[in-house]
Amino acid sequence: MIQSAVTEAAMTLHSIKQDNVQHSVGIVENTNILKYRVNLHLSSVIEDY
Repeated sequence: MIQSAVTEAAMTLHSIKQDNVQHSVGIVENTNILKYRVNLHLSSVIEDY
């Protein structure tokens, strides 16, 4: 879940250094997770060329 978000973000955001899960929410029915959502903050380095 988090790895796929970082991988997708890395397509346009370079030099990602840190991730931070801010919040997660799941919908559970009969002890099964049906859906989930994660708010993730990423930190990266801005490079001066």
